[in-house]
Amino acid sequence: MMVRQPATFSSIRIWLVMAVLFAAAACAVRAQDDPPARSFRKAVLIRFEGPITPLLEQFVYRKLDVAQDQGADLVIIEIDSPGGYLDASLNLADRFLALDWAHTVAFVPREALSGAAIAALGCNEIVMAPEAHLGDAGPISQGEDALFRHAPEKIRSELALRVRDLAEATGRPPALAEAMVDMDLVVYRVRNENTGVETFLSDHDIESSDAPEDWDKLQPVQESREKHFLTVTGRRAVELELAEGTVATRDEIKLRYALEATYSSWNHRASTRP
Repeated sequence: MMVRQPATFSSIRIWLVMAVLFAAAACAVRAQDDPPARSFRKAVLIRFEGPITPLLEQFVYRKLDVAQDQGADLVIIEIDSPGGYLDASLNLADRFLALDWAHTVAFVPREALSGAAIAALGCNEIVMAPEAHLGDAGPISQGEDALFRHAPEKIRSELALRVRDLAEATGRPPALAEAMVDMDLVVYRVRNENTGVETFLSDHDIESSDAPEDWDKLQPVQESREKHFLTVTGRRAVELELAEGTVATRDEIKLRYALEATYSSWNHRASTRP
């Protein structure tokens, strides 16, 4: 049971919007996805499914400690989650981002929505099944009347900054990460007319750049249209530079990272309620 309390950004009682479930389709690794050139000595896989809670958060931390003790240099976080507690999700993202003893990969075979998408943004790489889903991370809070509503503007603004920082730190388009938590943000594929560089920017990004007149809008990103939290499939995530590749199964994970036949793996399956 969730305890009702005033909505604050630090409260673990704030929940993120959970989207409807989608089935993942098994598919081979796409030709356009170049596997990493780096080789790894030891890999571990930590899988979690269901809502993200403080209990799940602590499970992941314990297994990360074990992985470090075992000398792992590749940590695969397999995520199948509709989201959950905001604090726990952000804490996981920060922990993955700060991890300096191994390369981190978020593997999404079916869905990483809401807080699970935020957690995935903290990893060095994101790989997804072609029809898996990532995004839809708008925060909501529970009022004193027990009804859920979109979180206050202050919380949404702070969260937008946090996800932009995560995306920038891992080389992903910050504007697209922000569109996961801001349902009114429209993002465009743009080209710099001087350098020819193409990227993804919002109107605010363009206006606040050093030379706004240098950016040509090519086309809006359809998934970032107004009144929609950005949500993308694995294929689309690769096109938008939010993910590094499409991988449907653990066998394909082994091929992509040239792993041995066996590696350590742990699983946490949460209940459907916090």
